[in-house]
Amino acid sequence: MRWFASLVSEAYRILLRGGVYLYPADVRPGYGLGRLRLIYEAHPIALCIAQAGGEATDGVRRILDPSCDDIRRRVPLVFGSTTTVRSTFEQIFRREGVKASFIEGDAFHRFDRLEMRARIAEEEAAGNRHFSHFGPEANLLDVLEGVFETYARTGTGKTRTYVHDDREAKQFGVEPGNFTAWRDFSSRTRICCSMRACMARW
Repeated sequence: MRWFASLVSEAYRILLRGGVYLYPADVRPGYGLGRLRLIYEAHPIALCIAQAGGEATDGVRRILDPSCDDIRRRVPLVFGSTTTVRSTFEQIFRREGVKASFIEGDAFHRFDRLEMRARIAEEEAAGNRHFSHFGPEANLLDVLEGVFETYARTGTGKTRTYVHDDREAKQFGVEPGNFTAWRDFSSRTRICCSMRACMARW
């Protein structure tokens, strides 16, 4: 554990060496909604982390999602690689005795690896050099929305896994760069999390 008391320095170290940054809300006066300012501290750092392929969240939603209605608005902040952020929340839920289902954002990509390469080449040939994994055209956002809507009503839902490497290929029996089949996740959980949002059922 290291603490520089400098958000930029912490972000720089995490980008170079990995790790996770945690500045949650707590019960101290003035800290109940978090301490960092959304518009000129959390938002810029979250944008850099997202461009590097990581995630930044306030514990409920992505930091980049909420609009700012007050220049002094404060938020909690957690950021790092998607794997590290997920592991952090798994530890928190385990400590608090909360059973959670996790769904991964890349499970809702529209294209597998070869399809994505072909689509990027097509878009570049047409003059679009901004097509990427992060755009709405490359993701099944309507399906993801449906998962959360179904979970809110029934406590169940479906997800799948994007297989990144040989280790995961051995685990799931699918070649790297492809998706597993859709599967149900547990109905005995109180919260469903992706690294973009969490939905609780109490």
